[in-house]
Order: sequence, then C-alpha cells, then structure tokens
Amino acid sequence: MRRPLKGKGALSPYDEKVREAASSHVAAAMMEQQQQQQQQHPFTYIFVGRRTFYLLSLTDILRLRATCTWLRGLFRAAQLRDRLRHSLGSQAGLLVRFDDDQFGVRDLLVAVCVMEEGEWVEIGELMVVGRHIDFGDDSCLRIFHHGHNSEVRAIKDQPDFRLNLDPPLAAHHLYQQHRQQHDPPVRSRIRYRDAIGEWVSRGPTTDASVSSFAKRKILDHFYGTHQINHTQISHNRRVGGGRLDGLLTQSPHTPVAGCSTTLSWGGGVRWLVLINGSHDFVAWIVILDCGDGTVWGCVRTSEAPAAGMREGAPFKCRFAVTTRLARVALGRVASYVFDSQVEQQQQQQDDDSDDDDDDGGGGWDDLDEGSGEDSGGDGGVAEAECGD
Repeated sequence: MRRPLKGKGALSPYDEKVREAASSHVAAAMMEQQQQQQQQHPFTYIFVGRRTFYLLSLTDILRLRATCTWLRGLFRAAQLRDRLRHSLGSQAGLLVRFDDDQFGVRDLLVAVCVMEEGEWVEIGELMVVGRHIDFGDDSCLRIFHHGHNSEVRAIKDQPDFRLNLDPPLAAHHLYQQHRQQHDPPVRSRIRYRDAIGEWVSRGPTTDASVSSFAKRKILDHFYGTHQINHTQISHNRRVGGGRLDGLLTQSPHTPVAGCSTTLSWGGGVRWLVLINGSHDFVAWIVILDCGDGTVWGCVRTSEAPAAGMREGAPFKCRFAVTTRLARVALGRVASYVFDSQVEQQQQQQDDDSDDDDDDGGGGWDDLDEGSGEDSGGDGGVAEAECGD
C-alpha cells in the first residue's frame, strides 16, 4: 500500500533530524571559519598577497623582515612557499624544480630571491639545490659564491674550480648568437676523471649555458662510474638529409623530438638525452663535429642487454629500447648507426628525392620518416633482423 503524500513543506521526523544535523554542521563550520579569520593578522593580505598576485616586492619583504621584527611572523615558511611556487609556475623550461617541502625559512627566502631577483636564474637555482645533487662519492654539484670578488666555483671550493660566467665570445660563435639572459654560457676547467674517481681541473671548455654545464657534469660522472655500452660511427655531416648538420648548427637550446633534454659544449659537441623518469637506465647520443665535414656519432646506454642475446650481437638487438628511442632523435641517420646503411646508397636516394621535392627535400620534415617504435620503415625491418 502506497503511503499518502504529505503536504508541501511537511517533513517526517527523520527528515527533521537530518535538517537539524546539517544546520549544526554548517553553523560549526561558519564559526570555525570566523575564528580563523579573526586569528589571521589584518596585514597578511597586504604583505603576503594572494596566490596569483603579490603587492610587495621581494626587496620590500627583506627590508621589513630586517627592520620590523614583529612582522616576521607574516613571512613564515608557508607564505614563502606559496610565493615560491607562484614564481616557479610563471617560468617555464627551468633546469630544476625546488623540493620546497624540505626548505626552511632561510632556504625559501634564498629560493624566492633567486627566482624573482636573480639575473641568472639557472646559476641561482644551483646555488640553492646543487648541494642536494649528490654524486654518491662525497661530492655534489654544489655552487660556492664568494661575495668579496663575485667569484663562483662549482663542486670544490678551490680556485681551479672557478666558473667564468658569460665569458666573452666572438659575435659569430653559436653560443653568443643564441645566448639566453637567464642562462648564459659558462667556461670552466672541471672534469671528472674516472681513472682516479675524482673531480680534477684540466683545459678550459665552454658550455652553451649554465644548465648545460650542470647536465654535462651529471652525465660525466655517470659515464665514469657505471657500465656503459655504445655504438659509434663517423659520416659526412650532410647524410640523412643534413640531420646531423642541423643538430650541430641550430640553437643549442632547441628541443629535439624524442629527447627529454639536450646540452652542448665546446662549440661543436651536442648530447641528446633519450630517457626520462620512467626509464630504469640512462641513454644519450653524442654528436661531435670533426671539423673536416664529418661528424662522429655515438649512442651510449646503461640499459641491461636483452636476455639470451649473445655478446657479439648487433647493438640494436642487445639494447632494443635504447635503439627505438635513438631512432626518433636521429631520424634518417639512424639507418647508418644501427642498420649499416652505406653512404653511397643514401646519397642516391637523396638525389632521387631532390627531383621530387619542391623544397629540395631531405629537410627537417624527414625527422620521423622510417623511425620510431611503431614505424614500418627501416627501423621495423632492422628489428626483424635480431634473432637468437
């Protein structure tokens, strides 16, 4: 039997209890919010600002902290952390991210200062977090700044480990042409010598940027302390539609398809990092301009060899994941590196394509041709050659 409908607005005893409970909950929440607002200092929003806009500059904050001690409580870790995250969110493509949950007030102030006032953001970031980049042998990528002479050193606080930030370069130099204000070139003598397991000072080299220097030091140390396998080849820089030439002459800061990051040093050396945080190994490509129209290329990896594959098997068979990643970055050049394609054969193919392409063919549009994990081009054929 159906229950008769109650009149509009009538509530059952159960509904009355639900309404009373809900009202009590809302009242308690409003009271708690009012108490929090009363506890909030009235100047908080003036000095700290909202999450998306800050009324005071960092200089103002530092002056207030130094001269008005009763206001220091307004600039605690939580407020500074919000401001730091806001500053980080407004800048893209930075070298590192601050693990700000581990920072105290002092570190947070330095980090905010670096992000908002530093002329060279990348070197400032390294000054804050470099000591946390531990190489595992009692050394780290620490940056030392000597205020009395503005000297900056890396890894070891010794004169031979000085960094020459933004060194004078010729106007036509690749690094000068593509210089970035926040991340300028740097010259140093710092090397990792794996024979003795120590950082040493040797002949000077110039990196395209501070971030490039940092990434190279990390890879240098990794190369000297881990088992690395490689495959290498030398070829005319114009092969594969000029892919190698393009990688060496474009801006060293240009992202490369299939790579998580790149770095450049010496004016004619570029490294392409193939892996990201999802991989359990490290792999990168070294491209070196030999200066005589040829380029030396090397694919390096710490990937574990494929199970059941003999030691003398082709690189592409023993290290299949690295090979697939490298094919994307190398494009048409990959067939030379992994598939033993001869230059004469490719030259004939390029000449034939020149007759068909209005723009001369063989350009950057060929990056992914016949490459990649799902490709049906040369890469797919090459993988089929791997057998037990």
